Amino acid sequence: MEFSNIHWVALVLFVLALLIQSFYYLFFFRKLIKQIITPEIKPEICIPVSIIVAARNEAQRLECLLPVLLHQDYDDYEVVIVDDRSTDGTSILINKLSEKYKFLKYIRVEEGETNNHGKKYALTKGIEYAANDCLLFTDADCIPVSDMWVSRMLSQFKTQNTIILGYGGYFNENTFVNDMLRYDTSFIAMQYGSFALSGLPYMGVGRNLMYSKQLWKRGNAYSKHIDFASGDDDLFVQSHLQDAEFRVQFHAEAITRSLPPDSFKKWRNQKIRHYSVANQYPLKIKMLLVLEPLSRVLLLISFILAVILFTGKVLLSIVIAFLVFYTLKFLIFGSFLKRMSEYGLYKNLLLFDFILPCVQTYFYLCSLFSSRNIIWK
Repeated sequence: MEFSNIHWVALVLFVLALLIQSFYYLFFFRKLIKQIITPEIKPEICIPVSIIVAARNEAQRLECLLPVLLHQDYDDYEVVIVDDRSTDGTSILINKLSEKYKFLKYIRVEEGETNNHGKKYALTKGIEYAANDCLLFTDADCIPVSDMWVSRMLSQFKTQNTIILGYGGYFNENTFVNDMLRYDTSFIAMQYGSFALSGLPYMGVGRNLMYSKQLWKRGNAYSKHIDFASGDDDLFVQSHLQDAEFRVQFHAEAITRSLPPDSFKKWRNQKIRHYSVANQYPLKIKMLLVLEPLSRVLLLISFILAVILFTGKVLLSIVIAFLVFYTLKFLIFGSFLKRMSEYGLYKNLLLFDFILPCVQTYFYLCSLFSSRNIIWK
């Protein structure tokens, strides 16, 4: 058949998008899968650890979290709860439990104590109060899936310059929006984990993060990004690109899970907070983060266009190439989802590949017209 201009455009776009997507999976994402399946060596020595949780009016959720934190299979750790001006009885709960668990510590941020209320200030008080140099962070609405969480995270802690990026997922609620949220969260985790393994760290999540107090002090705490309400995790990572060693811990026993936003609006606000600091990322990272979803959508659109335009051997070649790539994607991303126990997401993979970049574009546009200092609580 004779090719017209639109035939050539569709073919070139398809090939280009296919090559770009294949590059991400073969060069970046495959490395993470290889790291996950590699047997780990447990820490040879027992390093004292301080688990730090900042909470504001989270008494009900702390009742679920604390039993897990207080019964970790590890010999030397403390749990520091930073009560950020709570009015819901958080202090009563912690003080009662601390009578039985002496390693449970409580510190409170009082109303009017500072003009810079927010998570970073609460975390700062917790870090300063912590007795140990090795710090492990999670949120009040998170729950580690295992009593080996501390041990597994610590297995990657090599020096005071180490930052360990953990996996923070969401509980499965068997709804379409929840599936889309978990798919998005899983893909982002695969992305920041594999980028870090490739020497391009750019973020972590405060739901599951470990580093040393010495490193935190050396970087002048959160002073480099204190003007942002968000960024205690990803901008902290950004501020230590030159002086820290980044390691990834996505072991099945090192996962934390959170309650998902209970509405699309809350998910949007959560993403807006994230996008409010994304502009601070290095240009190379921003380009890689934009190119991946752009090429993903372009691949699907150009494939549909090619199916309409082409016939015969050309169409057969395009279909085979498309199926080979998605087989590769199922093997890599599917393996990641399985190892992170993110079940039930396979059935909508093609649909989410198209919808999520559109949803993310909507969230990003919303962030352009929102204040960068969206409050934490």
